[in-house]
Amino acid sequence: MQKRFLQSSLFLVAFFSLQQLQAQDKNDKLYKERSLEVKQEIFGTKNSAFEVNSVPEELKDESAVIIARSVNYFMDKKNRLKITLFGPASVNRLSYLTTIREKVKINDQSALDEYASLEYRKQIDKTTSYGLFSKLLDKAFTFIGVRVTKPDGKVIEQNTDEEILTKDQKKLKEGKIAISNLQIGDIVDYYIRIEEVQDDANKVLRPYFFLMAGEHPIMNLAIRFQIDKKAGIAYKAANGAPDFKQSKTDDGDFVFELNKTNLPKIVSQMWSNAVRQLPYIELKYKTIGGISKPFISGVVTTAISQEDYLKEVQPILDQFMYKAQTPPQVTSFIKDVKEELDKSLSDKLKNIPEDSLAKMIFYVWQHHWGYNFYPNGILASDCSINRYSPYSFYTMLGMHKLMQEYGVENELVVVTSINSTKTENIIDYGEYDLFLRTKSDKPVYFFMDNRFNSLSEIPIRYQGQEA
Repeated sequence: MQKRFLQSSLFLVAFFSLQQLQAQDKNDKLYKERSLEVKQEIFGTKNSAFEVNSVPEELKDESAVIIARSVNYFMDKKNRLKITLFGPASVNRLSYLTTIREKVKINDQSALDEYASLEYRKQIDKTTSYGLFSKLLDKAFTFIGVRVTKPDGKVIEQNTDEEILTKDQKKLKEGKIAISNLQIGDIVDYYIRIEEVQDDANKVLRPYFFLMAGEHPIMNLAIRFQIDKKAGIAYKAANGAPDFKQSKTDDGDFVFELNKTNLPKIVSQMWSNAVRQLPYIELKYKTIGGISKPFISGVVTTAISQEDYLKEVQPILDQFMYKAQTPPQVTSFIKDVKEELDKSLSDKLKNIPEDSLAKMIFYVWQHHWGYNFYPNGILASDCSINRYSPYSFYTMLGMHKLMQEYGVENELVVVTSINSTKTENIIDYGEYDLFLRTKSDKPVYFFMDNRFNSLSEIPIRYQGQEA
């Protein structure tokens, strides 16, 4: 009986193992078929910029010259009926195709080392299952192609089956391929195609960021985006960068295109900030737009102001007036500071000048959150405490509410860091910061940046910035 049971168990293990192998073989076959289709689509389509095999005399001493670079992005959205545990539901199935292609002249050993291999995420599967009958698809596959043009004009195509899987898991595969016989003087032409499919993924995509310069000179740059007509798009051409040419397809989808020639090499990035000093284009979007900036459905937003940000913050601030809607971490923060103030000052509070009271609130907060890390008041001797940064969006709103409760008139002020985008180029609320300022003849400023901050001490990253 035991022997028969063991035989049955071994049979089942062998059966399921065989099924898994057959499924894997089928997936590998489908991947290879799609890979061939992508190669024919890209290498088989004529593109004048990628037919060039020479560089100008003035670029011959460069380590590498990018003869042509193209970025092509396509988004497609389809509604489909999906049966879930909760009944029929309409689900958005989103498809994204991203194709990056470069043709590069290799002029020295440094460039040869840089382009001698390609690393990529071949497959990733983040599909989520809900019971036996429902799942949200989230998969991505990457396809690559490489060919090398020798100085005598001979074109050698790389066998991409020679890849090495640096990570080979069921839901994650990462690959690397060495470009065979690549030498100084060669021209390498390669592409990376990423194909993603997601169900119901209403999220903000990337941003896509394009500097109008590069680590190597770029002879020809072509960018094209096609995005669903209901998406909310935020876009900016900054610091003198050329604008995308905007149009629409017959179905009403957005199209953004740019063709640019002779982009310079970045000479040095030391003591510089690219988003402050170099021309660039930034684009991000939400797959299904809403009614608020910067991702309004069917609208291209090119700027959001500090006033827009304050309008966005106001509903959250209004909720703070109702205790039940205040986030727990803020409720705890307000409770602790109030208890300390009431215990220390009790009936003296009403006689303290407003500016002095504001400072006292700050010092109590600083002591509680900057020094008193443990219930027994023992200060950790670990030097990591010096890097403790208590600033957060909710901390600032909590302090704003706390001061109002004690009758200290104050206001939230919007500012940007010198390390981030210029104010006039911001297209994402996340790039704004807040600080507090009392409304008095001699206003007090609160940045609450770290436990060493003094009142009205302006952090270096905000100095000289408009607020």
